[in-house]
Amino acid sequence: MHFGKPLIYAYQRGISCAPYQVSTFDPFEDFYMTFIRSYVAAQKNAIRGLLVFSLVALMAALVGCGSTKNVTVINPPSGSPASKTIAVGSQPMDVVACDLNGDKKIDLVSVNSHDNTLTVLLGAGDDTFTSSTITLPTTGVTPVQAVCADFNGDGHLDLAVSNLNSQNVTILLGHGDGTFAVGTSLSTGVGSNPYFIATADLNNDTRADLIVLNKSGLTTASVFLGNGDGTFATAASPVVGNPANIAIGDFNNDGKMDIAYPDSTNVLQLAMGNGDGTFAAPVNTKISVGTYLATANMDGALGIDIVTSSGSVLLGAGDGTFTQKSPAVVEDSFVAVGDFNGDAKTDLAMITAGASVVTLYSGNGDGTITSPGSVFNVGQNPRAIAVGDFNGDGKADVAIVSSYDNNISIVLGK
Repeated sequence: MHFGKPLIYAYQRGISCAPYQVSTFDPFEDFYMTFIRSYVAAQKNAIRGLLVFSLVALMAALVGCGSTKNVTVINPPSGSPASKTIAVGSQPMDVVACDLNGDKKIDLVSVNSHDNTLTVLLGAGDDTFTSSTITLPTTGVTPVQAVCADFNGDGHLDLAVSNLNSQNVTILLGHGDGTFAVGTSLSTGVGSNPYFIATADLNNDTRADLIVLNKSGLTTASVFLGNGDGTFATAASPVVGNPANIAIGDFNNDGKMDIAYPDSTNVLQLAMGNGDGTFAAPVNTKISVGTYLATANMDGALGIDIVTSSGSVLLGAGDGTFTQKSPAVVEDSFVAVGDFNGDAKTDLAMITAGASVVTLYSGNGDGTITSPGSVFNVGQNPRAIAVGDFNGDGKADVAIVSSYDNNISIVLGK
């Protein structure tokens, strides 16, 4: 079995509009609001560009000889610059990191919602990428998130893409060279508007399965059990409400995958897996968390820990219980984990709500993190974080996708 996410890394992505709403979450509404804001921002940028050009031309005429060396347009940064930006398709909503061509170098996939494409970036292992575009079939409309795993057992990583407006999941079967064949389409139901998607072995058959969160009044998730040949069987749908995302892991150490997610009041719910793709009724842990969750090992112990977008860390005891650490930061936006400074301790990457920056916080190895962190500028309206070693130096790096600027910002670990 080959899943596409290295265990050392976890990344976070979602459709919640953190810069605009923090206490409530409506991914369906947010997608369209994001589309409108992206369009308005584009028009504003165009107008701003014309104004700046006109101003520069006017001042050049005033100083003579066309010289503009004394004209400076200032936009003070709030952090250090990203290592680079990479152009992708229109209105990207997600970015995924995995090795698509089997060269042991991390590649990236951008999920572009407006033009129904994926941008595949094959990594050279030195922080450079070769770009190509996949146009989804007509059955895949408004893609918003993706995951990678080997769904047909051929040793090559495949992709599963959730499509908001066509109410389905598109399976793309990898050839092992960064190209794909269109596979099956999995319906999530009329009016389901699927957004978040994750992969894990939910029924202990060593095959990659899928769990998808739906919107538009639905409170159930869609579970698809992989047959190992690129096809899937539908399993019972757990009732989870409408969380922004879920965290998957064996939280009680019984050999079965469980799910954790925040309820509508951001209180952590825990549903234990039965080992057959179904889940027990959720248990209210009475632990307040942020909108987003990621699994990690924050203290070196055997239990799976949970990092939340409020900045708090929940240390897993391995029996389904957690000890909450006091939050060092409160961002309530996207969160990801990795060893960004090479000290063999898990660190945090968080996108600041309401700002186009990502902050890297160093983990202390005991479940606490050091604040303040290192701040880096990224594109407008960042939507997701992917983590991987993009330049081969043994340290985790981050890729942040911007839905306004249609690009990915790369920040290298130090």
